[in-house]
This record gives sequence, C-alpha cells and structure tokens, in this order.
Amino acid sequence: MTSSLQLRVILVPTSLTDVPDFFYDEFHDAWRWGALARLLKMPGKDWTNLPLAGFYQKRYDDEIRIAKSRAQAEFGQPDRTMSYGGL
Repeated sequence: MTSSLQLRVILVPTSLTDVPDFFYDEFHDAWRWGALARLLKMPGKDWTNLPLAGFYQKRYDDEIRIAKSRAQAEFGQPDRTMSYGGL
C-alpha cells in the first residue's frame, strides 16, 4: 500500500527579491491594487480617497477570488486545517 502527503503552503518572502518571477508575473497587478486600496483608505491623509479605494479593493478582491478558484481547480482538494500538538 502506498500513501502520499500533499501540502498546501503559503510563502512569505523576506524581500521583493525573494519573490519568484512567476509569482510576480502572475500577481503584480493584484498586489498593486491591494496596496493602492489600503493607502487610499488611510484616514486624514492628503491622498485619502474612499471611492477610489473601493474601486481598487474590488479589483483586488476579484483577483483573489480568481486565484483561489484556480488553486482549487489545480489541487482539487478542499481547504483543511491541521495542527501539531508537539511532544
């Protein structure tokens, strides 16, 4: 009998030079839209613009939804939670 273990991980880069090219190529627009939404939502700043923040937030949310859908289709497994109790 054979068994397999399939892991889904989240990469957290230490700097932008650590982001693999394919991640950058695939998601740079989403990252830009998310950053713009956060900046434009900052209260009391010269650049605060809530309607424009909402526009960029929607674009970011749409990209995240698409990425999750693609990941689900590629891996075909539902999200699972796992914990390790240690020794």
